[in-house]
Amino acid sequence: IEAIVNKKDTALQDFMKLSPDSQAIILADRKTNLVFVEYIINKYNKKLEAIDVLSNLNTKAQGSLFNNPKVQNYLKSQFIELIDQSLVNDNIDQALAFVSKIIEIYPKSHELNEKLETVVNWRNNRLKVVENTFYQCINDTSKSILYLYPCFLETNNSFKKLSPQRLELYNPELSSRFILEISDSVDSGKFNLAEDLLTSWYSLIPEKTKIRQELSELIKNKKRTTAFIQSIINGNNINSSLNELLLFDKKLKNEILNHPEVKDKLINYFIQKISSDLDSNNLTQALNKYNLAYHIFSENQQRNITLSLLDKQIQEYKHYHLRLLEQKYHNLLVSDNLDIKEIRSVIEDIQIIDENNTLIQYPDVPEIFSKKIINAINSQNFELANNFIQNWKEIRPS
Repeated sequence: IEAIVNKKDTALQDFMKLSPDSQAIILADRKTNLVFVEYIINKYNKKLEAIDVLSNLNTKAQGSLFNNPKVQNYLKSQFIELIDQSLVNDNIDQALAFVSKIIEIYPKSHELNEKLETVVNWRNNRLKVVENTFYQCINDTSKSILYLYPCFLETNNSFKKLSPQRLELYNPELSSRFILEISDSVDSGKFNLAEDLLTSWYSLIPEKTKIRQELSELIKNKKRTTAFIQSIINGNNINSSLNELLLFDKKLKNEILNHPEVKDKLINYFIQKISSDLDSNNLTQALNKYNLAYHIFSENQQRNITLSLLDKQIQEYKHYHLRLLEQKYHNLLVSDNLDIKEIRSVIEDIQIIDENNTLIQYPDVPEIFSKKIINAINSQNFELANNFIQNWKEIRPS
């Protein structure tokens, strides 16, 4: 007992080593058993464990303890305080555990049975209060759902303690508000707010659902397209952006191309670049850019308008330069000194512009070379005649 009074760490261990009779004799003294109960209650942080220690003593020892009015008043006051504190914390399960445990010891106590009824009624009343608070928040459309988030978090924690089976957070109205505000934030370009809303929704209900995955994709894609659109508008390296544009799926690509400033920027870019290539007589580069424009606008409603503008540029160039090349070809054929390399070069340029052009087959070459060979022979310039023959063979080997 001295060890218990002095709160020695080994006091309980030494006491439990005694025989049941010795324990009963020590606890027969009411002053002693009150000190013993106080020691046990204070030794354990978990008070239910302390009661278990007392309840596991032999019957005679328990009788000495629990029949002591001072012990009874002490235990009641201790547990009523614990019950009240649990209720303050909305911990209904803990409150019920405390009241049930102490009633096991004093089942006829009118005060404790009233306390049990109080706990049950308190839970029902508290549930009504929490429920009203929850629905006041969910119906408060004057505030953002993010502003109301602490309310949902607090009421949800209360529901978990008061009635774990309640699923108020799965209320369709709450889901609808999250979906609407996330969508509106995305449409307004407030992507950080949209992400905060989605994160808050996940923290309330940590489950992956189809609609949440779709919203997450929406935020990611909208951020990506918005950044890309701004890059095009700002004129930041449009050339490299075009290849990236081809990587977007059809829906996102059309969203980008349907943006008025992007559409105008890209059309002007292609017109200027193709014009520059054509001005430099670089038809191959111009055609490459036209093909790129074709792939970019191929699935967009602006395709016909855009490609018609670009195609008109190229066709006008082809028509004009083809006439120049054809004239040059005929002039070369009637010149006194046939320049075979120049003739072949002109034909190659013609082929680039029009691969089906009849000049590719070197028309009039047999007649012209025949005349020149005959004239050279008649002039007894056999070396020149031989050169014409070799040039003819080079153009038309067969």
